[in-house]
Amino acid sequence: MTVDSDGLSLRESAGKLVASAGLSHGGLFDEPAFMPLFMHAAAYRFGVAVEMVIEAIGEALSEGHNEVNLDHFAEAYFLRADCDEEMNPFISDHWRGIDTTIVLDRHKVEKKEPRKRSKRK
Repeated sequence: MTVDSDGLSLRESAGKLVASAGLSHGGLFDEPAFMPLFMHAAAYRFGVAVEMVIEAIGEALSEGHNEVNLDHFAEAYFLRADCDEEMNPFISDHWRGIDTTIVLDRHKVEKKEPRKRSKRK
């Protein structure tokens, strides 16, 4: 995904998901800086971006809010990546320097560690 080729499609898709949940995005998706940040946070993967929108919606609903905001996306990213704030693009001022592919796929790397074979008793 790139901002130029897919930004509009992602904005429309995210907007429809938010609206179908009965919420507003309060203009967040229309902010020029949001789509580049959002795409980077999703590691430029459309499916991951959709999952983050759904999780952000869940966060907003669980807090009783009628609008999805940046904090909800930060929480959605945290839940997915289980990372510190400095590795969360929605929180860090230096989000462009975060390799979100590594952060989001960290669980795959950790699972590749050789497991000890269990012994029969």
